[in-house]
Amino acid sequence: MSALQVTGRLSTRTIKSYNLRRFIAKFQDALIKPEYAQHMGHLTRIFNKYLPDRVLKTVDFYKAYPKAKAQKINKFLDEDAVKFLKGYKSFREGTVTFLGKDFKFSHAGSLIHSVEELFCGNVYAFQAESKVPYIIDCGANIGVSVIFFKQLYPEARILAFEPDKDIFRLLEENVQSFGLIHVTLENKAVWNKTEELTFYNEGALAGSLTTDFASKNNKVTIPAIDLLPYLNEPVDFLKLDIEGAEHVVLHHIAPKLANVKNLFLEYHSDRNKPQQLNELLAIISEAGFRYYIKEADNITPNPYIRAPKGPYDLQLNISCYK
Repeated sequence: MSALQVTGRLSTRTIKSYNLRRFIAKFQDALIKPEYAQHMGHLTRIFNKYLPDRVLKTVDFYKAYPKAKAQKINKFLDEDAVKFLKGYKSFREGTVTFLGKDFKFSHAGSLIHSVEELFCGNVYAFQAESKVPYIIDCGANIGVSVIFFKQLYPEARILAFEPDKDIFRLLEENVQSFGLIHVTLENKAVWNKTEELTFYNEGALAGSLTTDFASKNNKVTIPAIDLLPYLNEPVDFLKLDIEGAEHVVLHHIAPKLANVKNLFLEYHSDRNKPQQLNELLAIISEAGFRYYIKEADNITPNPYIRAPKGPYDLQLNISCYK
C-alpha cells in the first residue's frame, strides 16, 4: 500500500495496528514530493487524537516532516544559508547564496517563505505552449518569482512590476546577479488607471496600496499604471499578487482576460469590508477559466471562536487555467 493510500484510509483501527516505524519511513520519502506534503497536517491531527504522547515519542513522526521540508529547500538554499537566514534580524537587508548566486533580501523570513512556496511548492509552475512564453509578474518583490519563471522557461519574456522603490532596487540587483535577459522591470504599481497613489511601505512581502500592514503609517507616493493596455497581446501567465488591490484591478482588466492563458491571483479579504470573493470568481469563470483555491495563510484557524488580529480574515491562492 502506498503512502498516499495509507493516508486516505487512516482510522483508529489502522493507526493502532499499522507498523508506525514502517509507515513513517515510507511517508518520509513520499514527503519529498511537494504534492504529498499537504497530507502531513491530516496525519498530525489523527496521530495526536488517537495515540498517547508516550507512543508518539517512540517514533520519528515529528522529525519526518521538518527533515523532508529541509531536504526540499536545501536544493535551492543550502543548509548554511537557511541557518543564516533564520538567525538574521527581521526587516534588515542582507545577501545570501541562492541557486549558486548572490541574492539580496529585505526580510530573511520572507525569503525562506517565498523559496518554500515557489521552488518547493511549485505554486507558479505552468505548461506553456512555446519555449518563449510571455509572463507578466505584478508584485515581483525582490525577484524570487522572476527567477522561478526563468528557471522554468529560460527564454521567457517577463514584464515585472514592483512599486516599493527600496524593494525594487533589490529586484534590479538580483536580476543582474543572475544575468537574466528579456526581463523588463517597472518600478510602478498596477491599477485601473495611470496616476499617482499612496503606498504603504512594509519592507517585505506586504507593501500595499490598500492596507498598512506594518501599522507605522509609512506612506509614500508612487506611480501607478493602467494594466489593461498590457493585455492587448496574448499572455501565457499573469500573476496578480498585489496585496488587496486585486479586486479593483481584476474588475478593470476583465474585458482582456480572454488574452490570458493562465492567471494566478492572491485574494485578500479585508475583515472590515464586505467579502468580494464571489465577485472575483464570477469574473474568472466568465473569462473561461477553471480555478483551484488553496489557503495562502492560516489566518483564521478558529473562525467561530477567535477573530483574526490582522487586517485580513482570509487569504487565498487562486490558480486559474483554461
